[in-house]
Amino acid sequence: MPVAQSHWHNLDAWTLENDAMRVVIVPDQGGKIASIYDKRAGREWLISPTETPIRLAPYAAPYPDYDMNSWDEMFPTIVEVEYPVPGPYHGVSLPDHGEVWAMRWTTESADNSQVTLSVDGRALPYRFVRSATLENPATLRLRYRVTNTGGERFAYLWTSHPLYQVDEQTEIVLPPQVDEVYNVHNVPPWGDHGNRFSWSHPKTNDGKSWDISRIGPVSLRDCRKFYVQPEVPVGWAGLRQRDTGAWLRMDWDQAKQPYLGIWIDEGTYATVPTVALEPTNAFYDGLVVAYENNRVDFLDPGATAEWELTVSLDDGRARIDEPRRDPDGAAQG
Repeated sequence: MPVAQSHWHNLDAWTLENDAMRVVIVPDQGGKIASIYDKRAGREWLISPTETPIRLAPYAAPYPDYDMNSWDEMFPTIVEVEYPVPGPYHGVSLPDHGEVWAMRWTTESADNSQVTLSVDGRALPYRFVRSATLENPATLRLRYRVTNTGGERFAYLWTSHPLYQVDEQTEIVLPPQVDEVYNVHNVPPWGDHGNRFSWSHPKTNDGKSWDISRIGPVSLRDCRKFYVQPEVPVGWAGLRQRDTGAWLRMDWDQAKQPYLGIWIDEGTYATVPTVALEPTNAFYDGLVVAYENNRVDFLDPGATAEWELTVSLDDGRARIDEPRRDPDGAAQG
């Protein structure tokens, strides 16, 4: 499973490749995972750039001002906020989509099986580390580690932000225990944030019935974001092509990342139909709201938090909803 130096557009990159998949990672672009390519299905799962040459975003840049593509990490918030917790960091500005997506990451190591990158926080004192490996048959494993390098504890929010390339044949697949989703954007016709809707057969205030597991064309000029009901932790989510059977599935430890956000964009910001599946440790989007909801993690001085995420691909010969195994051998449902 070789790791090789490569290029992504005008930037240096690392490529991890085996017989089933190819992954490209770009340190200078916020550690971006630029490509997850399924060789067996002949499919690129992540959105490619529409703006070239690629511009490096400066620190604290507004996320929508830059080309929306591929996979970024969001830490220590999603929406721009002032740090809400009383203490020495109170009122510190936390940028849109967090800090790390618009910072250059350092390659700590790269060998025949793994690439490890790191970045140090500016608004808060931390070191954020992510290692990437490929595993058979077609799985990308991401190992995360964040360490508090300061003298005071702090609250944080992390989520992955993979912008998946989808079409009208794509369906979002969730575990069977999910029966409700929670609206987090005040956009018509979904109404106020906090409104709950059936996952399988929602009906909005205008009387329209929806299948929110499906995605429409960008001509709709629509977007929406939901969270799985916060009292029901989930450990996986996926995308499946109804025409070819090809699928992508993300798995994580639901004890560490108990919440799941689902972003659907049909032309409001994105130039192609887009879905982001966002497992996270906090509920929801802004650190202020998560802190007020008491649904956020804290990291003590010198302490380290660790978690993992896998992305598995298949060309349709296996079932997307079959149980997977976590690193300790326990089945994930």
